[in-house]
Amino acid sequence: MPDWKIEHLAANEAALLPPEVQQILKEEIVKRNLNPQLSESVDRSSRAISKEELNEYVDLIRNYPCPHCKRNSQPLNGTVIASAISYILFTSYDENVVIACPKCLEKSCNNATLKSALLGWWGYHQGLILQSSLLWLT
Repeated sequence: MPDWKIEHLAANEAALLPPEVQQILKEEIVKRNLNPQLSESVDRSSRAISKEELNEYVDLIRNYPCPHCKRNSQPLNGTVIASAISYILFTSYDENVVIACPKCLEKSCNNATLKSALLGWWGYHQGLILQSSLLWLT
């Protein structure tokens, strides 16, 4: 395996490797005299994060400016926003993770709801037929 593949593996995919393979990877980094920080990267990727560390990271991220409005007035939140668009014979569902301030999240949710209400309800097998069958089941 060429050096660049070893470097890529250590920097980007080490967390996916079993512990014994991570050890072989670190030995190979030393043997090839590659950047010692790669071994440290392998160690960091396999270390579990404590609850306190996770909370610190979450607090750091929540205090960044909103990526949509660029304001820093409220802490960031995240949610999954889904919408549907129907094309006569099939329906396309779209789910996105959105991280933003509460106002921008509400705006994104409203846009997805409006898009689904206008374009997603009338699909042949997923629209009115599915909706009416769900109503009968409840």
